[in-house]
Amino acid sequence: MPTLDDLDVNLSGLKSDADAVPENLDRLYQVFLVVVTLMCILGAVNYWAQLMGISYGGALRFDIAPLHWKIVQVILALLLPLTALGIWFRNSFGLWGWVLVTAIQFIMHGLLKDSYGENEMHLAVSAGIVVLFLIFRFAFYRREKERLEEGKE
Repeated sequence: MPTLDDLDVNLSGLKSDADAVPENLDRLYQVFLVVVTLMCILGAVNYWAQLMGISYGGALRFDIAPLHWKIVQVILALLLPLTALGIWFRNSFGLWGWVLVTAIQFIMHGLLKDSYGENEMHLAVSAGIVVLFLIFRFAFYRREKERLEEGKE
């Protein structure tokens, strides 16, 4: 029976992911994901502070907040940290969590302004993140298409 010492395998020609140098697009995308992750963490801290009565002078503390605020606070206080982890580790639940959180906040501050108040800055930043994400996806698509075309020639 052959042993590992009997095998003559040359691994010097193989490249690993560690040898790959990230391109500028990849670096920019990594920075983008870190920024979005940090924003999710800050949002989570904000909602936890609201639940505990630390922010807004205690007006949105869980035991005295209106029911519609209680529901949203609990949902977002739980979803935002999970979303941040998903984005950080580049799992698909990070993207879908962010889409869900953003949809909830668009409904809150866009459609139900009377109940939750206006937050135009938050809506603009979220829309900007969506646009940047789509730009990155398009750039990755174009890069992959160019690589495939180079390989055919």
